Amino acid sequence: MTTVKNQEKAEVLALLKKEIDDYSYPEKRYPGIVNAIDERLAWACLNFIHAGLRVDEVREVLGEPHGVVGNDERGAVSWFYPCLEKTGMAPQRETDWYQCFNFREGVLLHFEKRRMHLF
Repeated sequence: MTTVKNQEKAEVLALLKKEIDDYSYPEKRYPGIVNAIDERLAWACLNFIHAGLRVDEVREVLGEPHGVVGNDERGAVSWFYPCLEKTGMAPQRETDWYQCFNFREGVLLHFEKRRMHLF
């Protein structure tokens, strides 16, 4: 893999982290932000995320989650990032679909899209 491609990966991941952060503030949301997040999130999951990663490794790739459910003390935690029901759908302003990352004792068990009304 060339340095340019590594630089492009870093730029895409940095943009994903910024968009996820922006989504957390309604005044920073723009039309199509969920579509942009969903495309980059799907790419990042395909290329970098897999069961067995530690919490800090997932955070390094995706940045801070939009939402968290669970209790670190018990070891079961779920992180949520906004997404579309199906990648490639028409852009949305807001979403009730989230890519959910399930951890136990700091290790990623699995991830999936879920419809949630928590945030």
